[in-house]
Amino acid sequence: MRNVINIVKYEILGKKNAYLISLLTLIGLVFTIYARLNSTVMNRDDLSLIIFVFLFLVFLVGIILIAISNLMDINSKDLNYLSFTLPLKPSVLFLKRMIIYLIELLSFLIVIIFLTFFILRLYNTSFSHAVINYFSSYGAILFLDFLFGNVIAFFLVSLMIIAKKLPYENRILKIIIYIGCILYLLYKGHLNNFLIKIFPQKLPIFIPAFDYNISGKLGIGFSVPKIEYFVVEVILRILILAIIIFLYNRLLNKMEIRR
Repeated sequence: MRNVINIVKYEILGKKNAYLISLLTLIGLVFTIYARLNSTVMNRDDLSLIIFVFLFLVFLVGIILIAISNLMDINSKDLNYLSFTLPLKPSVLFLKRMIIYLIELLSFLIVIIFLTFFILRLYNTSFSHAVINYFSSYGAILFLDFLFGNVIAFFLVSLMIIAKKLPYENRILKIIIYIGCILYLLYKGHLNNFLIKIFPQKLPIFIPAFDYNISGKLGIGFSVPKIEYFVVEVILRILILAIIIFLYNRLLNKMEIRR
């Protein structure tokens, strides 16, 4: 465990300047847009919705960039640890990447959530209050749902990156991993729906729909559909994550033995 903590600490310290620049850029961009929008003659409800949508787009771009950065680090850093005279164990490399990815993702989410709530409170509109109340009540469930799904998708892509480095004699395993990961990423919705029809048992947890229409000049609105959670869907996610952890360590172990 000490090895994991040390390499996580060194990698994060090595990125501290990039983190600081990214944070200042994000805050500067958000408040620049906020100032520009406030200088226009628009309904305040419209303005609060526009800034909310803008922050949501920033959120999407941010998680994509975090994922790309970590995938590049797997390819350029993590796999190189296997070349050391005393290579790190595959389990250590997996934990290291999992921890760093989660730290970056959670830190970014906290910043975005803080900025969103802060700016919406500044507008103090009915839409602002509706959004704040909704996410204050159900944000934790949405957050865990997003986090679980995002981690699975990230490590599925990671498996393909590692599989690409496998020697020729493991080409069958490489093909199976590529096909399996791509099919799951593309058709997981269809798979979930199929399993739910067979096993329709629900968890006693759900997120109600949210629908808000603004009667301003733009005549726009914001909505979130009702989300229900099924037992089979949760079991499938846990099973997929367990398979990913097993394959991730297995692939790294094969590369370590070969080197």
